[in-house]
Amino acid sequence: MSAGTDEVRVLRRQVRDWREGRSERNLHEVLSDAYIALFAAVMLGAMGFNVIRQLRVEATDACGSVACGDARSALPWIFALAIIGVTLVVARLLGPLMISPAEGAWLYAAPVDRRTLLRPRLVLAAVFSFIAGAVLGVIDSTIGGFGLVPAIAFTVIISVGAWATAMFAALDQPHGGRFSRIVTWVVAAGVWLGLVLVAIGEVPRLDPAQRFGPVSAAALLVILILAAALMMRANAALADVQRDRLAAGGSLLTSLSGAFAGLDPALAYDVLMSRRWRDKATVRPVRGGPGGAWALVWRDLIRLRRSPHTLVVLAACLVVPYVAATLGLGKVVTLVAVLTG
Repeated sequence: MSAGTDEVRVLRRQVRDWREGRSERNLHEVLSDAYIALFAAVMLGAMGFNVIRQLRVEATDACGSVACGDARSALPWIFALAIIGVTLVVARLLGPLMISPAEGAWLYAAPVDRRTLLRPRLVLAAVFSFIAGAVLGVIDSTIGGFGLVPAIAFTVIISVGAWATAMFAALDQPHGGRFSRIVTWVVAAGVWLGLVLVAIGEVPRLDPAQRFGPVSAAALLVILILAAALMMRANAALADVQRDRLAAGGSLLTSLSGAFAGLDPALAYDVLMSRRWRDKATVRPVRGGPGGAWALVWRDLIRLRRSPHTLVVLAACLVVPYVAATLGLGKVVTLVAVLTG
């Protein structure tokens, strides 16, 4: 065992002793909170699964045209690509490696091997991404109406893909996430193009018997090898991750948790906007402009010039209600349109 590992172990033991002597909650309170969280997760999960299952049944009964059948056969694969994109967005947003600001101030500032400190965080990010991918994969395969064996295979492929995506984001974290940002927009463009093809009824029909076979098994093997290779590369690059990037993700997660605990999505949006412009640091000032009531319009135009992606995303989301109509979800098209807006 190296001397750096021994130093990290001693430092962790000192931190643990300091925390145990200053804990503000007893074991009974911790177990009570854990029981409430577990009960809420099981109850909400059961409710969500029943809603998804009922939605699939109604969509199957209402789907009588050829275009609707082709769309339902291709949509699970588009959702799988969307899951990869969402995983990449969340990983870029939070790190994926992150620490609390307190740890960044007095633990990760110590002259010790940072790889030893961050290796458990890397494993935690890999496990969390795999589990999140599995949950979303189960939802995707349920909506797609897969059988048991195809659903398991499909879920495993999505889980391993989410794991590989999180490790790619971790490998790109020391570089500021530049490559991850490019890949995110490429994946988003692919998902949008797939939804457009579904909406206009131009997607090819995928035979359920041909969804999984030797090609899918080979693809799973390739993705698994890629995920393992990316994780090893990310582990080797842990020493290059800057401390301010690690602490920024932990601070953002704490702020978002507080906003969602109060069921305040507007506050969560403000937190994300504050994080974005804090990372950008500076903007080019604009002087002059019209006066009176037009000054308000001019201010929004300046904001739109600084963040044109907001208008692009809004325009791209207009295809979602048309996809719902193509799938035969006539009863919920209005609800889908409202939620999209």
